[in-house]
Amino acid sequence: MTAIAGSKTRRKADVIRRRRRRFARIWYAVPTAFLIGSVFVWACPSNAGSAVGAITAAQATVASDHSRADRARMTGARLIEMIKEIDPNASARGNSCEFVVEDRTLTLVFDEAAGRMRVFTPIVEVDEVSPATLYRMSQANFDSALDVRYAAAHSAIWSVFVHPLATLDEHDFIAALGQVYVAADTFGTTFSSGTFAFGGGDSSQEYRSLVDRIESRVRPTI
Repeated sequence: MTAIAGSKTRRKADVIRRRRRRFARIWYAVPTAFLIGSVFVWACPSNAGSAVGAITAAQATVASDHSRADRARMTGARLIEMIKEIDPNASARGNSCEFVVEDRTLTLVFDEAAGRMRVFTPIVEVDEVSPATLYRMSQANFDSALDVRYAAAHSAIWSVFVHPLATLDEHDFIAALGQVYVAADTFGTTFSSGTFAFGGGDSSQEYRSLVDRIESRVRPTI
């Protein structure tokens, strides 16, 4: 019975691993910038024109600020460099990198032309999750997941962090890795990314300890 259970576990791990790699390959097949712009425009009702104008003005201000900080922009190469300091055995190929944080495999994908990046890790297959758990997952996306999101893609549930490259700094990236890990680890229980914990428990300290361990491997360069 133990051998059968072990075989099933290995097969499930192989399925998740294949889906993760396929997910990383195709995620940016469609131009990210076009998708973001199209979804935003078509999702806005006609009476939201003033809000869109305000956002456009704010974006113009941010763009001018960015022009003064071009030398400080985050790049895919720098992200991979940091990851290899965290996991020397990280596997980088093109615009993606697979690496291990503690006991969990994470994947980085970036698109410098679109100026976007994301880090994600698989949690469980969708068909193993009840409707009640999926609903609870959506609730967590509103509050306790914070900077990460739970998402469904390619028949699996994922913990995902998405961010523009230009405004991402090294400390935020390290914190994001911790959040992706903790959100995956707490799926089905507290559904939390670990940044905040209410009620005087130990979760916040556990998250802080994880981030400290990650940062200690990169600290000499930041």
